[in-house]
Amino acid sequence: MANIEDLANKGKDLFSLPDTTLRLQELLYDESSSLTDIADVVSIDPALTSRLLKIANSALYNFASKVDTISRAVSIIGSDALFNLALANSAVDSFKNIDKNVIDVERFWRESVDCALVTKELGVQIQFRDRERLFVLGLLQNIGELICVQFAPEQARASAERDSGKLPWALQQEHFGFTYNQLSAQLLRRWQLPPELYNAIEFAHEPEKSSFMVDASLLNIGMRTAHAISDPESLPLKELVSEQLMTRLELDYDNINNAVQYANLEAINILHILSPSSSAIF
Repeated sequence: MANIEDLANKGKDLFSLPDTTLRLQELLYDESSSLTDIADVVSIDPALTSRLLKIANSALYNFASKVDTISRAVSIIGSDALFNLALANSAVDSFKNIDKNVIDVERFWRESVDCALVTKELGVQIQFRDRERLFVLGLLQNIGELICVQFAPEQARASAERDSGKLPWALQQEHFGFTYNQLSAQLLRRWQLPPELYNAIEFAHEPEKSSFMVDASLLNIGMRTAHAISDPESLPLKELVSEQLMTRLELDYDNINNAVQYANLEAINILHILSPSSSAIF
């Protein structure tokens, strides 16, 4: 079995966050920093600036007027949200050169974006405050798979087998001894990201154990819903999603169906912004 600590360390060595994202993180924890400081850091990176403005003007926010500057984006959506979106952008870029012969990378990113959108939209429906964080949770929860593709390709290929009759997380446990969520969480820890991110992802399959139980519970439903979208021949949604979890969050299947419709409408647009090469497939 592959060692989760070794894989996380290898992932950190190979896939690093860019200086812009790290500097943004520093500013978030610096009480003397201003919104102008944050906008200035983002503006140094033209590609990041372009993507963040596209996201700010997308249906993720539905602002009445156009957001045309980073300073305006920061003032409207807040510095935490901006960092989360920059982080999502950086993570996608970090893994853009993954070997496409081991897994279906286009499927991977589409399922990740579906998970992000469904999780975020469910948060909207229960009036969860940090909705952008939910989007990032959904997008990053499975990047452990990409580490395994790089460093343990045969096991990753076996874990991606869709006609085995087993669910993905069960296959991961069988072939690796851990889930991709757990490996993702280990990488986020090594990136020194906030526990609100890595803890919710680590316990996404057991949300009652998370210190951020609502986040982890919404992610749990988002992951399983995204799997159902990606693999319609898998188990029906009612067998994938826990009724108890839905009751705890005061959600029903109408809420999930609405979130799926939202994801179906917006996934291509978000993919085009974050990963243009992947979006061209769909």
